[in-house]
Amino acid sequence: MAFKPTPSLEVDFDEVGFCEEWNTEKLVEVAYAKVNKLTDKAILLVIDDDEVWIPCSQITEMTGDTITVTKWIADEKGLDGV
Repeated sequence: MAFKPTPSLEVDFDEVGFCEEWNTEKLVEVAYAKVNKLTDKAILLVIDDDEVWIPCSQITEMTGDTITVTKWIADEKGLDGV
């Protein structure tokens, strides 16, 4: 499945297999500018003018401009919460 970068990919968030069972104290909400690529295992986002790969297994929720990820992956990728 090939995806072309666009101003932001249209993502059907109900179709992406995000993790749903995490301790909410260990979650971080991060703002992103756009989605550049989506695979079965990860999503490539533009965050603070940088492209950042986030594994789908570390995502609990995603909206049009924020993503909720585990604190571990936020720390690992150097991401600040909103």
